[in-house]
Amino acid sequence: MAIKGKGRARSRRVIAAPPRPQLVVRKPPLWRRRWVRVVVVLIVLAGIGTGVTISVRRSHARHFKSKEIAGIEAYAAKLRATFPADRENVPPDLVVFFPNLSSDLDKLAKGTLKPADATTEASTVSTSAQATASAITALTQKVSSMIPSSFTVTGVSDGTGGSKPGNIVARGATQDIVNEAQYLMSQAFQVWTEAGNLMTQAAAATDPTVLKALVNSATKLDQRASDLFDRGYQKILAIENALGIVAQSPANSSVPGA
Repeated sequence: MAIKGKGRARSRRVIAAPPRPQLVVRKPPLWRRRWVRVVVVLIVLAGIGTGVTISVRRSHARHFKSKEIAGIEAYAAKLRATFPADRENVPPDLVVFFPNLSSDLDKLAKGTLKPADATTEASTVSTSAQATASAITALTQKVSSMIPSSFTVTGVSDGTGGSKPGNIVARGATQDIVNEAQYLMSQAFQVWTEAGNLMTQAAAATDPTVLKALVNSATKLDQRASDLFDRGYQKILAIENALGIVAQSPANSSVPGA
């Protein structure tokens, strides 16, 4: 008879608890992330700020250029109003003053121009040239009011070349260039005044040698005056060209038969 409780003890299997599910945090889409939104907002604000800055600068540049154009146009009009009536316009942009002077000096030396006629012409040249020189010099006081020191255009090439060469710009440079041009043109008419005075002396000369020497000197002065004027006037034209201004040529009132 079997005795209870004496047999092999039964083993009890312990069932392990199932693993706990891990908590997975799903990341939001990239466009919904906070830092992305902040970056996008900053980029948009930077773009708007850049656009506004560029727009303001362009508006300022247009306004500034319009002021330069108005100033140069006002000055150029007053300058050209001082020019004597005895002149010829040579396209595209040259102006020849006292166009008969050179040929009449040659006629005087050859004896084909009467001394009395030569004296009359010489007096007209001297008087007209001196008046023009004084009128141009008087413009010096008006330059600073029409062309302030803030203007920058010069019309002087920066040497870059190419199809669209640039021009040197600098604060106060416009006023300096205009003053230099004005000085050269004023000196030109002073030289024409001297040429007229020499022609008067040549018309009164009785010695052919003296007459020829005076005529040669007057002819050289006429050429020098033309060179001085062209150098000065071209500076004004260069500024006008740099600003896109169509230069207004003086009315052609030259003496017939030049």
